[in-house]
Amino acid sequence: MTSMTSSSTTGQVRFHKSMRGRFLLFGVLPTIVLLGAIVIYNAINMYSLARADNEQHLQLLTVELAEEIERTNNRAVIAAQVMALAQQSGMFGNRPESSEYARQVLEFYPEFTGAYFGYEPNADGDDMSFRNSDIGAQMSSAMDKTGRFIPYWYRDKSDNTKIVLEPLVDMETSLYYAGIKESFEKSGGRYIVTEPYIYEGKMIVEQTAPVVINGKFSGIAGVDRALTDLVVILDNIKRKHKVDVFLISHSGRFIADTLGEQVDLRTQSYEKTPYRDLFSRLYSNRKKHELVLTTDPLSGNSRYYYVSASVPTGDWTVVIRKAENDVIAPIRANVLSSMGIAGAGLFAMLLLMLWL
Repeated sequence: MTSMTSSSTTGQVRFHKSMRGRFLLFGVLPTIVLLGAIVIYNAINMYSLARADNEQHLQLLTVELAEEIERTNNRAVIAAQVMALAQQSGMFGNRPESSEYARQVLEFYPEFTGAYFGYEPNADGDDMSFRNSDIGAQMSSAMDKTGRFIPYWYRDKSDNTKIVLEPLVDMETSLYYAGIKESFEKSGGRYIVTEPYIYEGKMIVEQTAPVVINGKFSGIAGVDRALTDLVVILDNIKRKHKVDVFLISHSGRFIADTLGEQVDLRTQSYEKTPYRDLFSRLYSNRKKHELVLTTDPLSGNSRYYYVSASVPTGDWTVVIRKAENDVIAPIRANVLSSMGIAGAGLFAMLLLMLWL
């Protein structure tokens, strides 16, 4: 009789036909694969949602900062407009009272560096007669040689608590006067926010409103504002949210940035910097708050998110940037932590099933 070597004769059962083999192949393995797929899917989904949430947060932060800057701009514009309304409501021509009013405005608003009125030549019909009067002699610093009323109160550079008076200058060639006059006569403009400029190491911006008497442009009321407080706000945003902020004027010049000593962009046109193409796109889409992820034009090797928003008063633009790694690093760590916990659970389940 021939010897039998098959499993049927030896009593051995193949692994895939044994109870243990069937349990592992049709029970444990599919379960592990299915749960593993679910873990990976959830991790990818978590990563995508968290990234989208962080991108939306960056857009909201840009809008909130633009609104904060808008409030500071609007506050200065309203101060200038109220001064102009006071002139139109009976103060026009009352030179001592008007000069004192401008001084008190400057005293009341610590963020202002200057407050002033500027009349058109002989607008109140009293230039020479007032200049030759006893009161006029005491107020010579509020007039030019013809008696034109142009008092400019400002904070002394050596002592910020001291307020000094002198006549306005460069009126016919500067935006703060000639600009608002032209705007009013052409289109009825009610205020102007000038281009910022550096004065004694600080960025200054002027806000003026027309003084209109009997429908005719008769002068201006205005305030000057140092952007020191605004820079403090930007620096606080930088530290709190790990972002950099750029503030750009109507003409495309950098008003402020938080790059520190890396590079000095103040007063430069962005069109003359490596940011030209990127910021042109951001400026065009500032009302849509478009988010752009691209390599930084200055460093050339780091990727950043960029978002822009509009500041209506002054037609400024806020741009916030944040390093891509700062956005995704916490997300990646959270996802890896979740996957590690899920993986440990699957491994424990596998051991338990094998033991059983």
